Amino acid sequence: MPEPIDPGLNDVAAALAALRPATPDLSRDRVLFQAGRASAHAWFWPATTAAATVAVAVLAAMLFFRPAPAPIPIERIVYVHDQPPPAPPKVDMAAPTAALEPEPPAPYPWPTTPYASLEDKVLRWGLDGLAGPPAPPAPPPESLDSLLKSL
Repeated sequence: MPEPIDPGLNDVAAALAALRPATPDLSRDRVLFQAGRASAHAWFWPATTAAATVAVAVLAAMLFFRPAPAPIPIERIVYVHDQPPPAPPKVDMAAPTAALEPEPPAPYPWPTTPYASLEDKVLRWGLDGLAGPPAPPAPPPESLDSLLKSL
């Protein structure tokens, strides 16, 4: 069975239903009029425009009255001639020739794989260092009978 409704709540509901909304004091025309009136007294945008105009005038004056640029330095090419090489030392012919031979170069670590060997040849001698294609096998010598039959 539903619970009984409190009789005090019915009185509050009746009092709220009797209330009517008040007319607003907000008028669209009045708001627009006040906005236009407030914008007439604004100083920010006119001051910003004046400052930008002054900045443009100063920059234009600086551009117009600036001094001439410094001349670009000219590069000069200076040729330096090498001194002639010194004369080779005189060799005493009586001295043994073994002392004049240069030292042998350090041993070269030869490549161990066929690819490394081929790479070494190409790097040292270029493509000319590679061997040409193998020669075709020689034909068997012809016999006397085959020569006579070919005539």
